[in-house]
Amino acid sequence: MLTNRFILSFLFFSLLTLTSCKKEKNSDTNYSYQISKVKSSFIANNKYIFGQHKASTIKLKNSISSFNSQPIITFFNFSKTNWVSSYGYFNQSKPIFYMNFNNSPLPPNLDQIDISKMNIEYVDYSSSNPSAGIINNPVQYPVLSYQEIINLHQIGSPENLTLGYHVLEFLLWGEDLNASGPGARSNIDFSTSDVIKNRRRTFLVSTTQFLYSQVVTDNSWEKQIEDEILLMDGKEFIKKTFNGMIEFIEQDFADQTLLTPYNSQNINDELSKFSDNTINDLKNKNLAIKYFIYGNDSIEVQNDYALADLLEEVDHNKSTILLSEINNCTNIINSIQGDFDAALTNGEREKLKQISDSLYRISAILKEYLSDLNIN
Repeated sequence: MLTNRFILSFLFFSLLTLTSCKKEKNSDTNYSYQISKVKSSFIANNKYIFGQHKASTIKLKNSISSFNSQPIITFFNFSKTNWVSSYGYFNQSKPIFYMNFNNSPLPPNLDQIDISKMNIEYVDYSSSNPSAGIINNPVQYPVLSYQEIINLHQIGSPENLTLGYHVLEFLLWGEDLNASGPGARSNIDFSTSDVIKNRRRTFLVSTTQFLYSQVVTDNSWEKQIEDEILLMDGKEFIKKTFNGMIEFIEQDFADQTLLTPYNSQNINDELSKFSDNTINDLKNKNLAIKYFIYGNDSIEVQNDYALADLLEEVDHNKSTILLSEINNCTNIINSIQGDFDAALTNGEREKLKQISDSLYRISAILKEYLSDLNIN
């Protein structure tokens, strides 16, 4: 009798242990099917944004090539418009650059693409130094070839830039001397009338070619990323995407784009200060968050299950708060009157802090979801 009771007890506890293990294992994969659908939506969204980024960058290169051939105001203005478009799609794609992919390191290096704080006198003249810069020094820098422009990047200082969106921005708009408007560089600065102006066009073309090479021609990494995402298990995919988005929100959007200039009140800390395009930058970075969570309505063929659907299943209340915070960011950005540099010091200033506060609340909610999904 004792033996039978012992056997029954042993079997009961063994079954209980197996059931507990099974439940724990299942808790790890409760949403595996939903996450696989989120992957499809995520890949479709990023393919679309990368495609738009490429197309706009091709237009930028072509307009600058036309301007190089004929430095007239029409092609100059086209180049400015295409710069705004290309940089906008770049900001929409930015979160993926913060993901820690194992086998698919993303080009380009952000130090070669998206540093905004630059020493303009390393490249060209300023109001206080009309003869400054590589462009104005043919003795020391006789050749402004594509490779030479790359070699000169960040020589002597991290702010000595020759590559990236903001070098192009400076060349197209010029030094920002207007507290409530962009730089006022003219297409005459690039005319064929003298050596220095010809060198300025050469510099413009060379640094544009580098951007084009990174965005359009060196793009095999996109397929590598897609393959790696498809091979990830659900937990790894959620961990990488959430952590990348959290880093983008906190480090890139809230801290660098908003709080750094908010605290310094220095227009030189503004993201797109030469073109006064920073309000558009805020809108595009906010779109990056919205597309990450809710998908992109512009995609004609898209999986019908976005991350927002998963978050709704996991915790309805958090999902509602998350949507409210994202809409709050949108509404505040749209309510800013005037340019960003003016908002640093006028009555709109506190709106910048309100946006960053809302961004940190979004980040906190995403961290809570990681915990809810049992992802460390």
